[in-house]
Amino acid sequence: MKSIDQLLFFIVMFCVQSVVSAQTKPKESHAYYIPYNDHGVWGWCDTSGNVMIHPEYKETSFFVDGPYKTSPLQAKISTQSGKNIYIFKKGLLVPQEYELVGLHSHQRWCIIKNEQGKIGLFDSEDEIIKVIPDWDTIYQFEAWEPLFFVGKTGIPELTCYDVFEDSLYQTDIISFSKRDVYDPNAFESRSIDVFIHSDGSLTRLYDGKQMKFIEEKKKEVKSSEIKNSNQGQYFYAAPDDGWIPDVPSTLTINDTTPSIDSINGIVLYVKNGRKVSNCYEPGTFTVIKKNNKLGVITSEGNLFLPYEYDRLVFREVEHDVLIYKNDKVGLKSIWQRGASIHANYHSIKGIRSFHLPDNSLFTIYEVTIDSNKGYVGENGIEYFKF
Repeated sequence: MKSIDQLLFFIVMFCVQSVVSAQTKPKESHAYYIPYNDHGVWGWCDTSGNVMIHPEYKETSFFVDGPYKTSPLQAKISTQSGKNIYIFKKGLLVPQEYELVGLHSHQRWCIIKNEQGKIGLFDSEDEIIKVIPDWDTIYQFEAWEPLFFVGKTGIPELTCYDVFEDSLYQTDIISFSKRDVYDPNAFESRSIDVFIHSDGSLTRLYDGKQMKFIEEKKKEVKSSEIKNSNQGQYFYAAPDDGWIPDVPSTLTINDTTPSIDSINGIVLYVKNGRKVSNCYEPGTFTVIKKNNKLGVITSEGNLFLPYEYDRLVFREVEHDVLIYKNDKVGLKSIWQRGASIHANYHSIKGIRSFHLPDNSLFTIYEVTIDSNKGYVGENGIEYFKF
C-alpha cells in the first residue's frame, strides 16, 4: 500500500510540474523575430541573436499583421528579383524568381513581374500562375472586379481576367476614363471608371459582369478623352513597419558646456532629460568630468556611466542617454539599468518596442557602421555580422 501511495504522489507531482512548466514557458511569437544581417544577406533571429530563419534575402523587415483580417503574419522583404512578402511559418508569398508588384482581392491574387519586366498573375492560395507574365501593364480597380491586362504583342484591346470565374478572355475595350455620373439613389454625382469600347460605347464593370451603364455612341474616340490615370500605378498592400521617428535631443553635454568649472569637477545634475539643481532628488543623475572624460552617477551614488565619454545627450522623450566616444555613438536607457549599447556606431535610433513573455518592454535599435545597416537590442546584443 505504501508503494502505491508513493507512486500516486510522484504522478501528482509530475503533473503539477508539467502544468507549471507549460504556463511559464515563453510562447513563440513573430514579435521576437528580428531582421538579421549576415554580411549583406538577411534572415531573422531571436532577441538572444540565435538565427531562426536562415539568411538568404537582400533585406528583411519585422513581422506584422497583414492588411486584411484574414491575412497571416508577414514581413516585407527584398529578393534578387525585387519586392516580396514572407509569410510567417510558411515562406514567400510569390515564387522567388518573380517580383511582387501588386495585390488584389485579399492577397490571394498577386500581380507579379518577371526579369523581363512583363506582368502576370499568381494565385497564392493554389500556388499556381493564372496569367503568364506576357503583359506590359495591368489595370486594377475594386477588389470584386476583374483585372485587365494590356500590351501583349498583336492584341491592341484589353484582355480581362475574371478572378471569380477563373477565366481569361479578350474584350473589345481599348482604354478607360473617369466620368461623373448622377446617382439617383444618392441624389448626387459621383466619379466612376468607364471603359471605352472599340465602337465608341461606354460601359462600366459591376460584380464582375459587363453591364451597359451609359448608352452613349461615338463615331470615334478622341485621344484627349482617354485618361489612363491608373496606368502603371501598382498597389502594394503590405503594411507599414511603424518605425519610431527620431526626436531631437533635449540636453547635450560636452567640453563646451558652461557648467564645467574645471578640468575635473561636477558638470550638472539631470532629471528626466532636464537640468535641475537638487542632486539628492530621487531619479537625478550627476554628470561628472574626470580626466577630460564624462561619466554619470545616480542619486544613490552608483556609477551609471563610466568616465570615458566625449559627449552625452540626455533625451527626455526616449528616457535615454546617447553616449559619444571617438566619433562613434551608443546608448544607455534610463529606465533599463542593464547593459549599455556600446559607442561603436555611426548612427543609432529606436526602431521598435514589444513586450516579452514576462511583460517587460524590449526595444530594438537600428544602427549603421559606414554604409552597413543592422539592429541591436537594448541588451547590447548585435543582430548582424558585417
